[in-house]
Amino acid sequence: ERAALLVGGAVVGDPGSCLETGNLDEKKLAGKGLGRLSPGRADVEILCNRQSILGNPFTLGKKVKLESLRTPVIDAYEEYLEVVLAGADDVDIPAIARRHGLAAEENLAKDWREIYDAAHGPEGVRKSIAEL
Repeated sequence: ERAALLVGGAVVGDPGSCLETGNLDEKKLAGKGLGRLSPGRADVEILCNRQSILGNPFTLGKKVKLESLRTPVIDAYEEYLEVVLAGADDVDIPAIARRHGLAAEENLAKDWREIYDAAHGPEGVRKSIAEL
């Protein structure tokens, strides 16, 4: 067991919520002049990047990262999670990408897809969330 790595955290939901979010790059972001989150109080961290099944499969781009795609990428992730959490057995991730103006070849993470497929897709995502 180890202490939480994140210094900052933002409470998600109600002020008394046990859930908070942070950013593993908080020091790097602060170095770029972006503000740091308030000190967090998390005892447990859950990795939710593209190295885990809980990560966002949609990217800003492979060769060129377009900051202008940040909102569509987040909106696509929200739609994807809603479909998964609604109990879908199959999710057409490329179709979700297209609905948000993203190109499947350029804006979908292949490494994440391997993790997703190995965990049996939506079922694996729901199982991972239930284990939290």
